[in-house]
Order: sequence, then structure tokens, then C-alpha cells
Amino acid sequence: MSKNTSIALIAWNILLTLGIIWLLAGGSGGMKDKSAGDADSSGAEPAVIVDLKPDSGALAHSRVAYFWLDKVNDGYTGVSERKDRLNREIERHDRELKGELQRSQDKLEELRAKDRTYTTVAENKADEAEVQHLSERMGQLQQQAEDELTGLQERMLEELQVELTDFLTHYNSNGDFDFIYMIRDPGQIWPGNPDLDITPVVIDGLNAQHKAKKKP
Repeated sequence: MSKNTSIALIAWNILLTLGIIWLLAGGSGGMKDKSAGDADSSGAEPAVIVDLKPDSGALAHSRVAYFWLDKVNDGYTGVSERKDRLNREIERHDRELKGELQRSQDKLEELRAKDRTYTTVAENKADEAEVQHLSERMGQLQQQAEDELTGLQERMLEELQVELTDFLTHYNSNGDFDFIYMIRDPGQIWPGNPDLDITPVVIDGLNAQHKAKKKP
């Protein structure tokens, strides 16, 4: 059941795609239009010159932090628990499919062993129909297993995204940071200042939040 297994292994890049930024607050730049002059004698509209210089002043004092997604994957128990659950579901489907496959093979052997010398045309057609049914059923069971695993994976990723969002919202409730970057290695962002790394805080906070939710 290699396809199902590959589905499971994809899951643990948790949440979003490369370089997603958690934007908690920020400034905006502006552009100013300047007229080049009055309309000329031909009546044409005056040319417009756009000032493309960004307003960097709004970001001059931005407060930034970041965390490493791969390290959060490794350290957050919510990820490992979901991974274990998904693997158990893969193993369960695998056992069920193998059992159904064995029963189908046994039935095929039984049909092949028949002495066709004395079977009627109707009996032969019935056996052919049963073989076709067995083949279709195996395909349906496999597709059903793949759909269930894909749906489970998607629900788990959504749950993890909500948990991370909830934690970051609470963590930054005082507005300490304007940007919190989520970085994957290798990624598109190179953090130059390790003092801005809040990965341990994110891991500890997620684990504490997860533990509190599990209490009866």
C-alpha cells in the first residue's frame, strides 16, 4: 500500500507552504502621483510620473521574530501523536486490504479449479461476472482507503494550523512583534540574528497548550 504510505509521509510538513509569513501588524507605504504639467496645446492629458520609492520609514522600527518549522515538527507532541494515529490507520487499512485480497485470490483459485467440461454456458458467465465483481471490489476498497486517509490527513493539518494560530495570537497578544516568520530549512528567508529565534518558546507553548486541552 505504498501510495497510502506516501500520503502519510507528506503530512508532517504541518501547516503551510514555503515562506509563509504570520503578519500580526504592519505599516503600509504610499505612492504619490505628480503631474508633469498642464495639458499641451493638442489637448492631450498631462503625463503622470509615479514615484516608486518605497516608504521604508513605516518598517524602520518593526519588531520581528521567527521560528523554525522543522524543529517545531520534531518537538511538538501534537504532531507526533497525529503521526502515530495516521500510521495506525494506514496499518489498519493495509490489513483489511490484504485480507480482502487473500479472500479474492482464494475464490479465484476455486473458480479456476472447476472442471469446465461439464459446466453450462450460464455457469461460465456467472463465474466470469463474479471474477469481474471481485476485481471491482478490490479497486473500490483501495480507493475508499486512500480517500479516508487523505481526509484524515487534511483534518489533522487543519487542526495543527488552528493550534499554531491560536498560540501565536495569544503569545503576541501584547503586540510585542509586528512580524513572526515561519521558516523551513532550506527556505527563502535567511535569519541573520539568532537572538530573534523564538522556536523553543513556540514548542514549549504549543506543548503546554496541547496538554491543557487534553485535561478532563
